[in-house]
Amino acid sequence: MSASNRLADKNHKRLSIERAYAFAKRAFQADSTNGDTTYAMAMASCKMTDIEPENKKIVAYVKDVKQYADKALSINPNHAKANYMLGKWHYEMANLSGIKKTAVRLFYGGLPEGNLEEAIKYMEKCKALEPYFVSNYLDLAKAYKDNRQPEQAMEVLNKLVKLPIRTTDDVALKAEGVKLLEAMQ
Repeated sequence: MSASNRLADKNHKRLSIERAYAFAKRAFQADSTNGDTTYAMAMASCKMTDIEPENKKIVAYVKDVKQYADKALSINPNHAKANYMLGKWHYEMANLSGIKKTAVRLFYGGLPEGNLEEAIKYMEKCKALEPYFVSNYLDLAKAYKDNRQPEQAMEVLNKLVKLPIRTTDDVALKAEGVKLLEAMQ
């Protein structure tokens, strides 16, 4: 589904994400006890937040991301990407501005709280389970940096830049990691 991020045309991107969401939903309906299909729903819900214009629906998708990631981990606690997804969710929630948090609480009933320690915990587990997942390294470094742990952030970034390129997205992610590392030195 990361291919949708590379689509320049907004309509094509929307269609790609909507198709992926529909596919994930059918897979989940076919087997809701499978960690992979449950993770796919978490990831698809996350992607839907990128294209949904209505704030109330965005909040619902954000809640779904956590719900499906939690369920995937209850099925398989060692699902690397579900650990990453939950870590990323915590990271995003911890970084919502106070104004956005207040608005979400007032107008949409709020969201569960996220925190950087939980983000780091889940992303560290992902790193141990899937040591070549570049996205996780970059977000883990950002979480450490935001949590005022620059040594750990730099350690993760130094490992990130040495990882092999395995996906099309890895090139840009590694370049972003290099820039972050240079800015921290």
